[in-house]
Amino acid sequence: MIKKQTTTLLLLIFSTLVHWNNLFAQPFKFTKTTEGISLTEGTHPIYFYQQQTKSLDGKYPRANYLHPLYGLNDEVLTEDFPADHLHQRGVFWAWHQLIVDGERIGDGWECKGIEWNVTSTATKVSSKAARLELSVDWNTIWNGDSITFVKENTVITTYKTTADYREIDFDISLTANGHDVWIGGSEDHKGYSGFSARTILPDDIKFRSEKGVLTPTDPAMQVGGWVDMIATFGETKSGFTMMADTTQMASWHGWILRNKKSMQNAAFPGREPFKIASGKTLTMSYKLVIHKADWPLQEIESKFKTFIDKK
Repeated sequence: MIKKQTTTLLLLIFSTLVHWNNLFAQPFKFTKTTEGISLTEGTHPIYFYQQQTKSLDGKYPRANYLHPLYGLNDEVLTEDFPADHLHQRGVFWAWHQLIVDGERIGDGWECKGIEWNVTSTATKVSSKAARLELSVDWNTIWNGDSITFVKENTVITTYKTTADYREIDFDISLTANGHDVWIGGSEDHKGYSGFSARTILPDDIKFRSEKGVLTPTDPAMQVGGWVDMIATFGETKSGFTMMADTTQMASWHGWILRNKKSMQNAAFPGREPFKIASGKTLTMSYKLVIHKADWPLQEIESKFKTFIDKK
């Protein structure tokens, strides 16, 4: 009798352990479609990478960005073709000023004069992370010819979701291809361009950084290497943190923050264009952390320190 009870108890413990292991060790999976690549973790969507060119009735053609990006409760966090700024899109990295050998050739921010051609993708998954590797040609018409003026290599690494947060790293490398290339922000006092997130902006959104609670201003804000947003995305209040490794950026301009009808932008290099000499490579690193609303501020600061130190 005792032996039978012991066996039953052991089976119950084993089944419980299997259940919890399956719950917290969900496998990552990439799925390729005709438009791009989706990432899931178990039954939970993480993001969709837009590989093919997408437009709105032929206008604002764009590719090479994430949308939708999902929250911890499977809610959609990002927007594409928002009515107030049709050129903005999900999580993207683009620049207003695109200059080749001293000649202005396009505007990547507004999707003019540039085509993003994703030439190759590679995926790798483990129990701890999912890695998406991208090779992207930036093409334009220059002096009557079609040229590739930048070779982009980007790695997007998504780490296993915990009970409190999910983190996604972006390592972006731009190599000037056969020409000197300059990239720059808007030519007004704001100087916005670079790594950006066009998220849904609920009425209750609040901003904070290492400087404390923030009130967005029109020009760029110098408030450290990370900013955090707390808001009711979907039916649940949660947080969205953007981090930038500013130690890599000699021309770091600051954060462009908006509480309605716009994006959040890690502005680099500002209004003065940054030169990438022919054959040279510019490398930038960013991180997104999607977290519960009550995730402690010191945890964000610790995560940022680890992000900077590992670079």
